[in-house]
Amino acid sequence: MMDIENEPVRWDASYTRTRAWGLPPRRQWHFEASRFSGVEPRDPAKKPDPFTLPNLRMTSTRDESMAINRIQSGAIIIAGSGMANGGRILHHFMQNIGRRESHIVFVGYQAEGTLGRRLVNGAPWVRIHGRDFRVSAKVHTVGGLSAHADQQGLMDWYAGFSGHPPLVLVHGEDKAREALAGEIGQRDGVAVQLARPGMTLDV
Repeated sequence: MMDIENEPVRWDASYTRTRAWGLPPRRQWHFEASRFSGVEPRDPAKKPDPFTLPNLRMTSTRDESMAINRIQSGAIIIAGSGMANGGRILHHFMQNIGRRESHIVFVGYQAEGTLGRRLVNGAPWVRIHGRDFRVSAKVHTVGGLSAHADQQGLMDWYAGFSGHPPLVLVHGEDKAREALAGEIGQRDGVAVQLARPGMTLDV
């Protein structure tokens, strides 16, 4: 692993976080990240850097990522692909989803049709890379961390444009998009379109 500090040490503050999920304290955290792009260098005097925990190890290569799967206990893996639809997290799932002592924590919304949604809904089996896996790991969700605006927030945002420009809703589940389209259409007299696969638009 690529250490943030030369000598990884245990961080006692992890006790309260892991204990809430029934995990033993003093875990070593592994953060999966291939690169950070477009991020300005930080001034450490302004705010604490969340990526300088003394027991946080960054993995940037495939081999480093695979090495995490050899750890049998004492690790917390923080990986990308928030809805678990691809990337390294799938390989970690393949190694750990069938272990009763493992915990999976989702901290964001899981859309319909994603592996994350199936896990949150309590699927007893899931298919990953063409193989079926029994879900023995405990699945947890942490709500309230979504960065998306709600319906009223989106309506307020659109109201800030003069002349009510054409509007196409490209993100979200159909039920929510249809409701938002109806509300904006009724308030502003706009024919709101919902993007569909294969649809083309002149912009």
